[in-house]
Amino acid sequence: MKWNGHAALVLVLTSIPLGPTSAQASSKAVGCWRMSFSPWSPSPGGDSVLYQPLPDTVRLSVKRFDADYLQATRRPNVVPQMLRQSIDSLRVFWRPLSRDSIEVWLPTWWSTGVRVNLRLVGDTLEGRGEIYVDYTPHETPYANVRAVRCGGA
Repeated sequence: MKWNGHAALVLVLTSIPLGPTSAQASSKAVGCWRMSFSPWSPSPGGDSVLYQPLPDTVRLSVKRFDADYLQATRRPNVVPQMLRQSIDSLRVFWRPLSRDSIEVWLPTWWSTGVRVNLRLVGDTLEGRGEIYVDYTPHETPYANVRAVRCGGA
């Protein structure tokens, strides 16, 4: 069977809506967060230009991005220099994973970006970010991530 665009659309439209446990995480996580990333380990080397600058702030929304994810914004929203001829802004989206965990996607380009899994601990989000790419022969770089609520969130 050949893949076509219609098959992908059907999969998106039949996804499972947020359950009560996930809805609880989304209500607690909505708002403005100041983020900090530890240095990457191992270093992505020259590829690090694809992930800079990392956001220092994300605002998580309850508005739908698609059937599975919710909208968010990032600051700064600066496209890496080497990609500026192709794109002019960066998307960000997120979803609750469980009662106290969320996943935030910070795509840079088609199949490249940073995926962050965070756990809500009081008024702080803590977890790990990993670089994702369509192919790499190297170990996946990761960073520890911490986020605290923005003032007046």
